[in-house]
Amino acid sequence: MGSLGATTIHHDFFSSLCNEPFWNVSAAWNTEVPDFGRCLERTVLVWAPCALLWITSLFYLPSLNRRPKDLVPWSALSYTKVMVSVLMLVTVGVEVVWSWVERRLVLVPADYLASVALLLTQGLQVTLVVVGRKHGERNSVVLFLFWLLMVMCGLPRLYTTITYTVNGDPRVPATLIATFMVQYLCSVAMFVTNCISDVPSQLQSLSLTRNSSPMLNASLLSRLFFFWSASLIQHGWRHPLTLQDLWDVIPGYTATSAYHTWQGSLNRERGGGDDGREGGRGGSASIHSEKTKPSVNTKNMKNKGNVAITASPRTSQVSVLSGVCAIAKWPFLVSLFLHIVAETFNFLTPQLLSCLIGFITNNTEPAWHGYVYAVALLFTCELTSLFKNMYFNIALNISIKLRSALMTAVYSKALRLSGSARRESTLGQIVNLMAVDAQTVGDTFLHIYAMIMAPLTILVSLSFLWGRLGPSVLAGVVVLLLIIPINSVLVNKSKKIQAKAMSFKDKRVKMASEIVSGIKVLKLYAWETSFASMVEEVRDKEISLLKKLAFLQIINSFVFNFTPYMVALASFSTYLLVSEDNVLNAEKAFVSLALLNLMRIPIIQMPTVISQLIQASVAVTRLQKYLNASELDPMAVCSEPSMPSALKVIDGQFSWEGENGEASWSLKHVELEVQVGQLVAVVGPVGAGKSSLLSAMLGEMKKNAGRVVVNGTVAYVSQQAWLQNASLRDNIIWGQPFELKRYRQVVKACGLQPDIDMLPAGDLTEIGEKGINVSGGQKQRVALARAVYSDASIILLDDPLSAVDSHVGRHIFNCVIGPQGVLKGKTRVLVTHTLTFLPQVDSVLVLKEGQVVEKGTYTQLVASGGEFAQFILQYLGSMDEDEIEEELGEQLEEVSGMEHLLHQVSLRRSFGNIARENEGGRRPHTVSETDASPGSNGIPTTNTHHSQTTLSTRSRNQSNHSNYTATETNSFSTFVSNEVAPTQLYDKVSIADSTTSTLSRVTAIGEADLGAYDSLNLNSSIAKGQILVEEETAETGKISRHVYLIYGRAMGLLFVVMSFIFVALSQACNAGSNVWLSQWSSGSRISSATISNATDVSNITNNNVNFSRDIFLAGYGMFGIGQAFCLFMGLLMVMFSVLRAANVLHHNLLRNIICLPMSFFDTNPSGRIINRFSKEINVLDYILPLTLRAFVSIISTVVMTMVVIIAATPIASVFILPIMCLYCFIQHVFVATSRQLKRIESVTKSPIFSHFSESIQGSRLVDSSHPGRYSGTSVHERFRTQTNQFTTKKLAKFLHLVTNT
Repeated sequence: MGSLGATTIHHDFFSSLCNEPFWNVSAAWNTEVPDFGRCLERTVLVWAPCALLWITSLFYLPSLNRRPKDLVPWSALSYTKVMVSVLMLVTVGVEVVWSWVERRLVLVPADYLASVALLLTQGLQVTLVVVGRKHGERNSVVLFLFWLLMVMCGLPRLYTTITYTVNGDPRVPATLIATFMVQYLCSVAMFVTNCISDVPSQLQSLSLTRNSSPMLNASLLSRLFFFWSASLIQHGWRHPLTLQDLWDVIPGYTATSAYHTWQGSLNRERGGGDDGREGGRGGSASIHSEKTKPSVNTKNMKNKGNVAITASPRTSQVSVLSGVCAIAKWPFLVSLFLHIVAETFNFLTPQLLSCLIGFITNNTEPAWHGYVYAVALLFTCELTSLFKNMYFNIALNISIKLRSALMTAVYSKALRLSGSARRESTLGQIVNLMAVDAQTVGDTFLHIYAMIMAPLTILVSLSFLWGRLGPSVLAGVVVLLLIIPINSVLVNKSKKIQAKAMSFKDKRVKMASEIVSGIKVLKLYAWETSFASMVEEVRDKEISLLKKLAFLQIINSFVFNFTPYMVALASFSTYLLVSEDNVLNAEKAFVSLALLNLMRIPIIQMPTVISQLIQASVAVTRLQKYLNASELDPMAVCSEPSMPSALKVIDGQFSWEGENGEASWSLKHVELEVQVGQLVAVVGPVGAGKSSLLSAMLGEMKKNAGRVVVNGTVAYVSQQAWLQNASLRDNIIWGQPFELKRYRQVVKACGLQPDIDMLPAGDLTEIGEKGINVSGGQKQRVALARAVYSDASIILLDDPLSAVDSHVGRHIFNCVIGPQGVLKGKTRVLVTHTLTFLPQVDSVLVLKEGQVVEKGTYTQLVASGGEFAQFILQYLGSMDEDEIEEELGEQLEEVSGMEHLLHQVSLRRSFGNIARENEGGRRPHTVSETDASPGSNGIPTTNTHHSQTTLSTRSRNQSNHSNYTATETNSFSTFVSNEVAPTQLYDKVSIADSTTSTLSRVTAIGEADLGAYDSLNLNSSIAKGQILVEEETAETGKISRHVYLIYGRAMGLLFVVMSFIFVALSQACNAGSNVWLSQWSSGSRISSATISNATDVSNITNNNVNFSRDIFLAGYGMFGIGQAFCLFMGLLMVMFSVLRAANVLHHNLLRNIICLPMSFFDTNPSGRIINRFSKEINVLDYILPLTLRAFVSIISTVVMTMVVIIAATPIASVFILPIMCLYCFIQHVFVATSRQLKRIESVTKSPIFSHFSESIQGSRLVDSSHPGRYSGTSVHERFRTQTNQFTTKKLAKFLHLVTNT
């Protein structure tokens, strides 16, 4: 900066107020004892904080008044603020009075105005404190900034006051000195109190949870420096952290909040309000809750027949970028502003370095200038670090919220996909969208700032370089322009390869998921190796693409890392060659290097940023395609309360969508009306469309024409029962309140009591994933119990009796479904192949080839002799006479026309016997679905009695079924305990004693029939055998050396060693180039100097080495070539070794998984396993290579820098070693907590994918019977466990701030 000369700044207004010049720069700077001037101290430095408070109060005070009244309780802090404020007012008042009395004697107008301004401002400050306390303001940002500015602006006057007092200068009256000292001490006290957050108000205390984040109670200072996280760091250092130790997430950062913002932006983009898509399938929720049913406008349906034209599904496209902007727009702009401020402070470093070099070379400057430069450098670096942490903290918040919103959006979309979209979107692809693509889009905001700021940083650096090197900088600009086409080609190729690699990743995860799902079949046929080989073939193709992508990234990194050196070489060479008069002295050389280093950082970051943007572009494209896939029509099913029917289909035309949206199968001309409380049976041959009819009622099929009206809530029991990985009780009550009486009735009616009695933990026994430890019949009865417990008004039953034995089916029909069952009074639609119970239903609907061919009562359809009669004939023809009598019995005698059917059955049997006798064969007897008795060794007996006896003379023998034995009701197949292996099957045992006379009760089960219910374990303790799937536990303590050895062996020892050697040589060449430059500049201008710039890599030695300009340029260029070559080889070794390790670890993981026993798959959810193949492998493929590359580069840079500094300045080791020890201690304390948080984060991901896979498999049931349970609370609750990422990132910022300090 040098000497400014005798400069005096005059300003008419300020000079008239002070009766002296406004500011004498010469007296303030070019003297051994600086004097800032009384006028400056009493005008600008007093008015500035006052103006800040008055301006901000114009907005702050109205915002306080708009808040609800929420009084902050009195505390010691509140009393301190009030007392200090009163003392401040008194001293300022005394100063005003004294100023008025003495204004004509010793004071100038500026002193009086300053006192008045302070008095008014302090009154405003007290007002803000009082109003803020009434409205729940605990820590005001406005007052914090006001008192900070007061303290900072008072420092020059404090220095002047102390100087005048010590020197006995009479120019300042003693009264002003006394009042100022009291005011300044009060300002310091008020600043300290505003650094502390006050106690919470009553409303704020109620909103806090039991384990609330301390960030909610943190003051502004604590938030800026992340002091609030110190307690968790200390706890994590002393004890291994668990999930229970983590704080609850701040409400604004939960998955629910993020998804609401996302959904709100999409709704606004569509031009409407909330479309109800948050829970389940959106519009389909109309059939579940009568409070939220969308009514159908029938005003314009007159004279249009019975066909209502329904609204078409959503046609507007979902824009991922719009949702991203809604979440990130304002936080991103704020963080961008903070980033610009941080970069501005960054550019002060070269200017201060220039001043520091000038101070060293100029012996005439006062000594205190050097201290000012050094302190300014320190504060510049600290402010840069503070602002960077502030903006990066906001960027992390954006990343976490985006990831949560995208994962929830993908999950919710999966429950609304149409049939054709579900075929296109495989489970593996959807898992990757949640695990990889959502993370990629979120992480992009951690890098996008570099892309925005890089051009600005480069332009500003070049402008500063122009001021020092002149037009020679244009040579460096040419070098920068040359890399643009190279980068463009590399980016385009990388983007294509990235898209192909992601498609192979989807295929690989899908195949791994299929292997896990069908592992029992694979082990049965010993197909594990064959299927593993298929996965590895896909993996080999993926790795091949990743290697190509890595090679392109290395070339990109090589270009960008070499570019700053080439810019420096081109600029210096041009500068020296243009004119002999151009001298590259120390100031120009090292300030230019500092500017080039500022430009070097964004240039080096560009490959990573470009790679991230490529991945984000691919991810956004994939998410966009998925989120815009076709959905179920929300208006396919409507509600019309004015209609008396519970269910009505009018001229329905439905189809399942095939490829290209074409119909693969259709239901045609469906006419159906079911009155409230009716029991309707749907029958027909296989493939007639019975299950599709229920799907049409649920809105699952595409409705081409017609109208479906559903009045009431719906419960659906699918043909293949779907169970949750939860306890038996949870699978029955399914999120509803537990009512003991209703629960007992449901359990007994569905015949589950004998099974519960056999379980070690009763109904609290855990059901494995996909019901792995229960039989098919047991699963079906649990699913039926869930529908009964739901108390829905409409029950849709898709052949629930097919998975149970005939006697169990009879019990279920009589006690649950039938006219006297617990569902009597409910509307029931029963799809069945069992014709035994048809005489008891109210109506029968016959389907054939997708059309309703007959409907009516059982008697009417039999008497008509139509399709239903032929269906009965086929059914009776497959039964023995004993079975006919046993199952149908007296019911057939009461049906008109049944004698004719029985006669046809007898004739067919006779002709069949004659034909077999002519062929010399023997008729094989039909074996009905019966249980093997314990004494028969599991061999069923066949009925060989063929005597023809009329049904009227034969009595029904029901004694065989008074007690039913266990095939479907005897046991659960597996459970986990210390004594029993997870895959051990229970032997079939008789439970006749516990179920005596159960089937004989066909009336509704009343309270008198409940009896004791010993199996209900209402205690909170965990019973033996209750837990099947054990929770995944995180490791604790340091990472084992064995882990590093495994990864090191997978990488290859040679690759690891060679990569470190090449990167170290690259850094050595970089350090050598700076030493070479220092020798040249030292020989040109300076004889002895030791100067270290902000990069810690350059210094000027005491040795003068004179050599020619050409030798200097040649040597500088050779160092650059050596640095580039070694860096390229080092990065190549790192990337290829890491990909080799990823491939080896994937191979070992796959081989180990398929060789594990079935007990492993019974006790570990599939989502936990798929998480390893998806998210964890993605870390090995993408994240770990970048991390290791940065680690090797940083370690080599730090070591080489320390070696150069200590070699050039040995005394520096006295400071470096203690600082390094302190840094290592801080790192040790932090890593203990950070490491455990990363482990917890990894463990908590598995339940998300397990829950996702589970709910996708039962999406029809979830969406039809319990909308909102999964897409709302359930998934958000699971995503909540992932928000320890929030804590992890905050702790990382704390470490970054501390280490930069």
